Amino acid sequence: MKWLFILLLLTNLAILGWGLQRDPDRAMATTKVSRDIGDLQLLSEVKAEQPNPIVEEKTVDPQPGLAPKQDLAAIPAPEKSLDVPVVDSKADAAVSQSSDRKEPTEPPPPVCGAFGPFERGAEARAIAESLVGQGMDASLRRESMEKPIGFWVLIPPLSSQQAAIEKVKQLRASGIEDIRRFVKGDLKDGISLGVFSNKSNAQKRQQEVANKGHRADVVPRLITVPSYWIDYRSDQSGVERAEARLRESEGEIKNEQYPCSRVVTSGGIF
Repeated sequence: MKWLFILLLLTNLAILGWGLQRDPDRAMATTKVSRDIGDLQLLSEVKAEQPNPIVEEKTVDPQPGLAPKQDLAAIPAPEKSLDVPVVDSKADAAVSQSSDRKEPTEPPPPVCGAFGPFERGAEARAIAESLVGQGMDASLRRESMEKPIGFWVLIPPLSSQQAAIEKVKQLRASGIEDIRRFVKGDLKDGISLGVFSNKSNAQKRQQEVANKGHRADVVPRLITVPSYWIDYRSDQSGVERAEARLRESEGEIKNEQYPCSRVVTSGGIF
């Protein structure tokens, strides 16, 4: 093996010498080195040391008298002034339209009350239905009331039955007729001197008894009868129209107004 290695080495040297003799200029070109060139590196070595080479751009001097061109990307955008308001034409139009519009006014509060009293239920019911047909809230309500049906001329109840009997004897002795003694009720032991349809006739009888030395009173004779009221809720103008029509058809009629928060428990709707 040693001799084989020496043989190959000598063969290579012989080939090298033969080649130099044939092309001496090439050999000089490969070995000639310029002065002051510095250390040489292969291009692959340079790329390996600096993966992102920086390329230096050449700058061109501006022409005399002209300002140099600036990079637009490097110039900062002007800041917006906070003092300058942004005008929105659509918003201004909406504001002007809203200012021209009148603000809706709230409707007036409702008015509540009752028309009455009515003596006949059928009549009151018909009137209530008519008011409902005119747009009012109306409901029929029944109550009891004392109605005067005449005037009593009487002597108030005495202290006892015996005192009442003695008083009757005295009246008859004075020439007074048409005498009755109450034997029960609130007027027990009182004495009736007559019932009259109007007050003036009752007062004449009272004076006649007084002229004969006896004191008597004039008292209304009352009976309990049903009465009907129409509770309503409406605006003021509707109430005034309804009241005017009722006065034309029914004559004197009451219009008792009360707060709408009042609750009627005897059949009313409020």
